[in-house]
Amino acid sequence: MKLKTIPWQEFGVLVAISAILMIVLIPVLAKSRNFERSSSCQANLKQWGVIFAMYAEGNKKLYPRCATKDEQTNTRKPQHGFVSAPYGPSIYPDYCNDLKMFFCPSSTLTHEDYLKEPGCRWCNVETGKLDPRNFDDASYTYSGWISIDDQEFAGVVACRLFLSHSDAKDLPEVAERDFDFEELGGTERLQAILYAEAKKQPGNLCAELPKLSGNRYWSDEDSLSIQRVHKGLTVRDIGGDTDSIQAEVPVMWDRASDTPGDAPHKTRTTAYGRNALFLDGHVEFMDTRYWRLHEALERLAD
Repeated sequence: MKLKTIPWQEFGVLVAISAILMIVLIPVLAKSRNFERSSSCQANLKQWGVIFAMYAEGNKKLYPRCATKDEQTNTRKPQHGFVSAPYGPSIYPDYCNDLKMFFCPSSTLTHEDYLKEPGCRWCNVETGKLDPRNFDDASYTYSGWISIDDQEFAGVVACRLFLSHSDAKDLPEVAERDFDFEELGGTERLQAILYAEAKKQPGNLCAELPKLSGNRYWSDEDSLSIQRVHKGLTVRDIGGDTDSIQAEVPVMWDRASDTPGDAPHKTRTTAYGRNALFLDGHVEFMDTRYWRLHEALERLAD
């Protein structure tokens, strides 16, 4: 039996149709995958909101303090400075016993990568066992202090830099308190430290850095201070009810990278923005306009 052949003209039409379908469908499928990844990350951040709320219930409405390098046990070399992550023993294992929570579901790394030899980033260098004091900002940035915009976040970073460069031996205790600008040398000194660090960064960020001022949620109207993250904010300088204010305060958000200094991972942090957990517990996708300077300030904090 003679097989029927397809004329080359018809074959060409089929190829053209297939090519058009590929051009149309590939962006749609990619968008669908990105949406799924973003949804998974948002669900993870919402769970973090539950963890923080439970912690605050038993700790005078305060959220966990941020971790410090001084307490880490994954190296024999003394370290000094803050870590943009909640202090591990505050939440693990009492409030969170799942190590997967520390990584965005679409991250290129998992908790298992942080427990592998050599290195074992989360292990005690002496025992080789997991030590929650080594938990860090693997997938998410956590400040520990209230900042509602770039100006206030710049204030947090400036205070952290001042203390990290000082010979202060009590950073864990400092991390429990509000930042008082006057106690740390005043706004001019903090601004100078911020500019000096920005000059060391590629692209020189100095022209973009905002002028430092006090946080809008002041514990004392006559002082310039940045408060620890806590439930039940009291608002002195701006109007509005507590619920609406809490909906404006970001608590935790996607890092630009799994490894500080790396380029953003397309699987999680896209060119369009990041997912962020807010103090009222809701999670929102924030576009790049909000995060552009935040990313630069994060690099300074690291």
